Amino acid sequence: MNDLEFAGAVEALLRRAGPVITWDELAAAARVKMRLDQMTAPPPADEPEEKPGEPKFA
Repeated sequence: MNDLEFAGAVEALLRRAGPVITWDELAAAARVKMRLDQMTAPPPADEPEEKPGEPKFA
């Protein structure tokens, strides 16, 4: 989720919430964005990606 998609999600949340949004709702939206960013982030560069069929060494 990029910043533009997040802005759209926050806008939808604001429209649903009406004229008032609580800090808890805003914090929940930020937590969702952070979690989505973690889930969609590429693996760290220092860890090689595992390929199917490769032997694993300890």
